[in-house]
Amino acid sequence: MEMRQPMLFYLCLDVTEELAALVPSDVVLISSSHLVIGALHFELGRREQAEASLREALVHAEVCVKKKEQHIPAYATFVLGQIYQASGDVERMKQAMSKAKSSYSDYEVEGRLQTKIKVALESTVA
Repeated sequence: MEMRQPMLFYLCLDVTEELAALVPSDVVLISSSHLVIGALHFELGRREQAEASLREALVHAEVCVKKKEQHIPAYATFVLGQIYQASGDVERMKQAMSKAKSSYSDYEVEGRLQTKIKVALESTVA
């Protein structure tokens, strides 16, 4: 089963990159695609590529918020925090988690993300 998971991640990565290229003018779709691409790179252990994709997802954060898609920049910022945590950069991790928690609100899965942020922050204390 462990061999299938990375293969699935690679397949998802390819499909998401192709989808993002199909609609270059839809800022929300592009941002969400970069979020997914960044998260997949992170899961595959590619921290630099993950960070670059997540930063691309955040380029249009204001537009996403205006279009009621706050979850995109919130999750992108959270995954950046995970990257920093995995790299041992606790200060940057805390900054990212704090931004994800306080800068974005009123989105459907906010409670779930707030719980993940709380757990991540508590794990740095232990």
